Amino acid sequence: DMDITADKAQDLAALDTDKKLQALQNWLSSKQPGEATSTAGYYVAQLRGLRAGGGGGSGGNGRCCERQDLLKGLENCLRSYSVQWLEEFMDCGGLDLLLDYLSRALDSLIRCVLHPRYATKTLVLELLAALCMLDGMHAQVLDAFDSLRERVGERRRWETLMTCFRRHEALPAEQYSLEFMVSCARFINIVQNVSNDEQLGQRVCLQA
Repeated sequence: DMDITADKAQDLAALDTDKKLQALQNWLSSKQPGEATSTAGYYVAQLRGLRAGGGGGSGGNGRCCERQDLLKGLENCLRSYSVQWLEEFMDCGGLDLLLDYLSRALDSLIRCVLHPRYATKTLVLELLAALCMLDGMHAQVLDAFDSLRERVGERRRWETLMTCFRRHEALPAEQYSLEFMVSCARFINIVQNVSNDEQLGQRVCLQA
């Protein structure tokens, strides 16, 4: 009997067969004390190492793959391990470390808006638009853009992005990227679309 909450049980039920098997393997590993890489302490130590090493998106391809594998493993653990494992992870400061890492990763993602390739800008804007629709992420995306504004000396938030958008309209056809223009317009529309009527003032401020 897997000691997980009802919400986690629903999440597991929605996974495909391969991911369900992986989740089961992770849960079984968590029941084996000898598996050092399955413990909450292991992941907390790894997250501390990421923070000490600068977190975010720095490093070569090897380091990037290591971070990706670590976060995938942690995701599986958070989905499938026991409530006791989750409590140990939080008691060791794992949640604070994870939130700090994700904040640094978001800052790195925002800086990719400055990348000269429009394909990169397009991918970044699509990711940011998706993040804005997640609970609690809209404000974090705005904060990350404020950090970028301070970093590059913008007078207003999104000044660099909007300048790029306007300049792109004048490019010749062979250099024009419809995907970039669409993703940029979609991102601006989503980031301004504050659905709560009580936040109408915020929407007006964002559109100004």
